[in-house]
Amino acid sequence: MCIVYFAYQTCPEWPIIIAANRDEFHARPTLAAAPWESAPSILGGIDLMAGGTWLASDIQGRIGFLTNYREPQSTRNDAPSRGHLISRYLQHSEPAHSYLEQVQQVAEQYNGFNIVLGDAKALYYYSNKQDGVQSIASGHHVLSNHLLNSPWPKSEKLRQGFAQLPLKDLLNTADLEPLFNCLYDQEKAFDEELPQTGISIEWERLLSSPFIISEDYGTRCSTLLAVHQNGQVYFAERRFNSAGQATGEQQFWPWQA
Repeated sequence: MCIVYFAYQTCPEWPIIIAANRDEFHARPTLAAAPWESAPSILGGIDLMAGGTWLASDIQGRIGFLTNYREPQSTRNDAPSRGHLISRYLQHSEPAHSYLEQVQQVAEQYNGFNIVLGDAKALYYYSNKQDGVQSIASGHHVLSNHLLNSPWPKSEKLRQGFAQLPLKDLLNTADLEPLFNCLYDQEKAFDEELPQTGISIEWERLLSSPFIISEDYGTRCSTLLAVHQNGQVYFAERRFNSAGQATGEQQFWPWQA
């Protein structure tokens, strides 16, 4: 998962609204979003190479998502899968804050990550690139491959795009195209705006748009996840090939157990 916009407690009717693009190598095997065979009360995609997930929810409206922290010079090939951090949280009833405090105790084992867990009443953020678990305030947030709300050009562009949409009306009428269209933004940043994260300028350019298209690596899927004030979960996933063409879509709108 490389970029996530989320509106938290900005609309009483929809206290959690998430719109995300997962960027990954196209050759990496993945299961499309669905209730998990091993845990039917959890909905999300599954990474078949390492297990775990990048974004998922349970039927009670508990959600979790994570992004990698871009720091190639510190990446270890023997580090455990970060995707299991989401899976383990959703498979148990541990409160998000105490669960993240436990994650913090073993965080040095993992490559850099950002993780957000919680529900409509309380949402928390943790990164193993800074100290402490943070309670997330109401507002429009973006998480990419740096710390929460880091002002990368792609992050600010996505935040502004979604903040201008009538999210409540679109969700109430199940009009998802404007949301997916906002995620499909392929406009790259100017070179002088690019972050310097230890990769080549060519890769910085490629990764500077909210939606990424290249032969080997790019946006694999776009996901919309919303939690209604009654606790019901709404979920939609659109998948793409290496040319950026949609190849399939799953909608659980709403998710019926």
